[in-house]
Amino acid sequence: MSDEEYRKVFVKKLKYYMDKNGKTQSDLIRDLHIGSSTISSWCTGAKLPRMGKIQLLADYFNIEKSELIEDVSSNDCIVLTDDEADIILTYRNSDTLTKAMVLRTLGIEKNAEQQDA
Repeated sequence: MSDEEYRKVFVKKLKYYMDKNGKTQSDLIRDLHIGSSTISSWCTGAKLPRMGKIQLLADYFNIEKSELIEDVSSNDCIVLTDDEADIILTYRNSDTLTKAMVLRTLGIEKNAEQQDA
């Protein structure tokens, strides 16, 4: 992956975890004792933080540092919100009739054999 691609991934992930945790640039500046120009350059992708600062951010958001720098979409994975994960788990634990009703509501028609596969 090129530097530009790493920057794009990092910016996307940083913004995601900031939004998920209700944090602003001002919060990061205050809580991590990092200058405003540094935080701003990370949020715009002008610069990438060094690994020590990536670890600091990961600790701050209570995540692994890989979650800030790896593009999981390249592995056919997506990052789910807590609500989306809850919906999926509830669906998986539902009976066949409930699953069929959910799929019909969403406009996804499948027969019962496909649902349980």
